[in-house]
Amino acid sequence: RLESRSLETPLEVVNAIRETPAVAKAIQMARDSDIAFSSACDIETSDTIFYGPMAESLRDELVAAGVIGEIEGTLYTLEGKAHESDYSLRECVPLPMKCPVVLVAGGVNKVNAIVGAIRGSFIDELITDRQAATRILEFF
Repeated sequence: RLESRSLETPLEVVNAIRETPAVAKAIQMARDSDIAFSSACDIETSDTIFYGPMAESLRDELVAAGVIGEIEGTLYTLEGKAHESDYSLRECVPLPMKCPVVLVAGGVNKVNAIVGAIRGSFIDELITDRQAATRILEFF
């Protein structure tokens, strides 16, 4: 297994990148979308979409704080509460989306992340597999 390192980028650098023409156009296109498809990442078992490979110490810190998932830069708990921290990219990405968000995620390893996304109202629709659906229903 390869060792990964997290790269912390100051918010002013992130904002400068967001203002470049290509990135600004992509963000505007996301804001103008009629529908958005996303996935959710389980912090404990996989790398994240926006944060990529995560240093083990950061992952341990987030898990200890109750974070179980990430969707489009928002870290959240099993109860669906957004977790605000220095690592949150929520203010850096064009979410929350104004259009419906469809979560496409499956596998029993993503059940907690899916449940947190549902409880937090981060998604409007869910596409998943039978095993995950069966386990998700046990939470409700």
